[in-house]
Amino acid sequence: MPAIEGNRHHWHQGLFQVTLPRFLENYAGDRRKFIHLDADLFSSTLYVLTTLSP
Repeated sequence: MPAIEGNRHHWHQGLFQVTLPRFLENYAGDRRKFIHLDADLFSSTLYVLTTLSP
């Protein structure tokens, strides 16, 4: 993972289907500012967007 200084970001490395549900369990929706999504496949992107949609 890149070395980035500061505490305004968090890395979640792994498959979206594994990391996203765990992330959302502890997520406070009032704090979201920016989400960077790096996916190679449309199916992965679609999974994340439909999961975050509500």
